[in-house]
Amino acid sequence: MKKQTWLVAGLICLIFPGLVMARRGGGGANVEKIARACVKRVTRIANQCVAFNERTADKAVTKIERFLDQDKQDKAERTARRAGGRISKRSAKCIATINKQCERCVQKLIKHGADQLAERVRFACGKQIEKIRESQRAAIAKIRDALPDDADG
Repeated sequence: MKKQTWLVAGLICLIFPGLVMARRGGGGANVEKIARACVKRVTRIANQCVAFNERTADKAVTKIERFLDQDKQDKAERTARRAGGRISKRSAKCIATINKQCERCVQKLIKHGADQLAERVRFACGKQIEKIRESQRAAIAKIRDALPDDADG
C-alpha cells in the first residue's frame, strides 16, 4: 500500500507541472512572458529611482544656493548631507528591490528550464542596477559641486 501511495504521489508531481504549463499556454511563451515582465518591472523601478535622485539633487542645489546667498553655510552643508543621505538610502532600497525581483524571476526561469533566458534577465538587471548607481554618483556630485570648495559637505 505504501508503494502505491508513493507511486501516485510521484505521478502527480510529474504530471501536475505539465498540466499547469499547458493551462498557461505552453512553456516557451510563458518563460518569454515571465522574462519580459521582469525586465519591464525592474526597468520601471530603476527609472523611478533615477528620477528621484535627479529631483532630489535639483531641489537640494536650489536650497543650497539660496542658503549660500543668505550666508548660511551651515544650513547649506546640512542640506547637502541630508539630500545625499536620501539619495543613497533610496538607491540602496531600489537596488535591493531589483535584486529580489530578479532573483525571483531567474529562479522561475531556471525552474522552467530557461537557463539562457535567466542569464539574459540577470544581465538586464545588472544594467539597471548600474544605471541607479551612476545616477546616485551624479546626483551626489551635483550637490557637492553646489557647495564652495572649502565646505566639508
